[in-house]
Formats: sequence, C-alpha cells, structure tokens
Amino acid sequence: MKPRVMSLVLFTAMVGLLVAPNEVSFATASLSLLAVAIGSGAAGALNMWYESDVDAVMSRTCLRPIPTGKIKRVQALWFGIILSIVSIIMLYLSSNSISAILLASTIGFYFFIYTIWLKRKTAQNIVIGGASGALPPIIGWTIATGSISIEPIIMFLIIFFWTPSHFWALSLYKSRDYKKAKIPMLPITAGIKSTKFNILLYAFFMLPVVIVPFFVGFGSAIYLVLSLAMTIYYINLCYELFKTKSNIKSNLIARKIFVYSIFYLFFLFLIILFDNLLKFNQILNFEKITKSLNRSEVSKVLASKNYNIRFNTNLDNSLSWNFYSEKDSLNLVPGEVHNIKFFIENRGNKKSSGLASLNIQPASFNSYISKIGCFCYEKQSLKPKEKKQFLLTFLLDPKIKENDKIKDISDIKLSFTFSKTN
Repeated sequence: MKPRVMSLVLFTAMVGLLVAPNEVSFATASLSLLAVAIGSGAAGALNMWYESDVDAVMSRTCLRPIPTGKIKRVQALWFGIILSIVSIIMLYLSSNSISAILLASTIGFYFFIYTIWLKRKTAQNIVIGGASGALPPIIGWTIATGSISIEPIIMFLIIFFWTPSHFWALSLYKSRDYKKAKIPMLPITAGIKSTKFNILLYAFFMLPVVIVPFFVGFGSAIYLVLSLAMTIYYINLCYELFKTKSNIKSNLIARKIFVYSIFYLFFLFLIILFDNLLKFNQILNFEKITKSLNRSEVSKVLASKNYNIRFNTNLDNSLSWNFYSEKDSLNLVPGEVHNIKFFIENRGNKKSSGLASLNIQPASFNSYISKIGCFCYEKQSLKPKEKKQFLLTFLLDPKIKENDKIKDISDIKLSFTFSKTN
C-alpha cells in the first residue's frame, strides 16, 4: 500500500462527496470513503507486486516491503486482489452501483492499463495513466448523488492536467533511477530539454482548467483569485526550470516543483471544499457577477428572448415518497447554464426503490435541451425517512433560434415521474 498516494486519493474523494448537493449520513460517508481508501491501497499493492523487480533497483522504491523481504510477492498479490474485491463490494453496499463501478474502473485502469500496459512501453504513461488518479472526486460525488455532473468532471480535469508536470518533475531529478530500471519516462526517451518544455506546457494547461469552476458557478471570486495566484506561481517555477541550463540547478528546481505541486493540488481542492461549504459567492454577493459571466456571447445577444420552463414531479402510487423541485418554473436564456434542485423523501417504514423517467413537451425541444447530472434512469433507493437531493444542470442550445418551427414557442414542460422498482 502507498500511504501518501492513498491520502491524496482519499482527500479528493472526500471533497467530491462534501461539495455534492446531496446530504449523506455520517455512517454512509465514512464507510464509503473507507471503501475508497481500501481500493486505493489495493491498487497500490497490485502495482508493487507487479513492479517488485523495478522497485528493487530504484533508490526511491527500494525500501518498499517486497524488495526488503518483509512480505512475499504472492502475499502482496493476494492482498491486493482481496482488498480490491472487498472495497468494491463495500462501496456498492454503502452507496450505489455507479460509485462501485467507478472504483472498480479506477483500480482496473491503474493496474492493467497504467502499470502493466503503459508504464514500461511509452513516455506518455503518466498522461494516459493519470486518468485513474483523477477519478476519486467523481467517485466521491457519485457516492452522494448517484450521478455525474459538470462539477466532478471539472475536478477530474484539474487532477488530470496536473499529473504530467508533477511526475515529469520527479522523473527529471530521478532520471538515473528510471534509466536503470528501463522505464521510458520522458527525460529518458525525449531528453531533458523536451521534458522541461512539456512540464511548462502542462503548467500552462492548468491555467484555463483551474478557473473553469468560477465561470460555471462552482467557485467564488475568492477561489478565482487564489487559484490564479497559485497557478501563476507554479507556471513561474516551471518557466524557471525551462530556462535553466545547469543540471544541478535544474534538479533542485525540479524537486521544488514536485513538492510544490503536491501542496498546490491539495490547496486547490481545499479552497473548493471551503468555497462550496461556506458559500463565499452568497456571502460576498458575487452570485450576479458569476451568473452574468456564465453567459456565452450568443446568449447575451438572445437575452431578449426567454423561454419559460415548468417542472412537473409525479410519483407511482405504490411509492410512499415525497418528490418535489425547489422551484415550479425557470426562465431560460439560450446558451446560459441553469441549475435546479430536486428532492425525494421516503415517508414509509420500509426501504424502497424507484426509477425516474423524463418527458419533455413539446417533444421537438428534446434535441435542444442539454442535461448534465440528471438523476433520471438511475435507480434510487431510499431507507425509511431518508431524504436525497439532486442537482440538475442544463442549458438550452442557442441554435434553437435557427429552427423556424419552434423558435417562437416560449413554454416548455419537463415532467419527471418516479416508478417503483425492485
């Protein structure tokens, strides 16, 4: 198991869970996060089983349990397999199927795709393999909501684009280790100069990615200022590395980048966490600003034409639930992102499950309404007296103005119906 990797995985998953719009009980959250931690440990154990020969020749990894003889390879293999199975089942029982599937995918991707297939074959191992390390905040979000929306995808992208510069900085000052182990990291295959350029390039990639939360209403102005400041400093460090010619100085700066990048990612997610828990936008009255910045230039042009969308919530008679939305209707501007919360509550004394379907009228609007994180067509189970909250994010395609048949229709109805399932 890799404690430092596990701590980062657990922290980002926790942030995903806590910033999600749905509330979950302390027991559910604790058991689910424990399952994620066990899954992370399982992936690490399988990785160390497969790479025990490589670990033995690298100074960074030679003190791991298998190279030092503390445990046998076969023990590590079975330990990893058993923990993988336990973590997936545990997460399924404590939360939902989508979270369990995502955890299984994370373990499988890290072991089979990254460890076995990519790591010893291509210098892009970190770029592609980084997807597995970026999934935990999505898992955390789905534990609470049972669905995926734009917010966890943004958190995924932050980690995904952060990973290459972080690990290439490590491979730069540990290049002799990787060369000895015959692992084709970028400094070995493309050279030091190319590695420095790619580190700087991915640092620049972080700039647009980290500010996206602000422009979709997921981050406040405080988040924007702090994330920009930390990212600009990160880019400056990487630029300093890029222009340095001395190998000794380059190694020192690369080590500094590696260490800073860990704190950088941690504080980005910490700000996202506090930002969403404390609602800085509401406190500072920045909501109007962020909403106006959410609009595309197209939506500004079309602002004079609004569409009224009404929400109907219906229940199967056999379900003893309450089902309602926070508002009965919204005014939509084409191209503008909109959010609305829905609530379900089990009034009965038994656990029951339901599946929501969606009907849009007029039907011709179907192709113009983009839904992100919709709770429809995903089985929802409620314990007695349990309550869940869902955030539906959607927008109306500006191209609706090009359809002469429906462009003048101003009323749209979205009907959600929960039917009982086994």
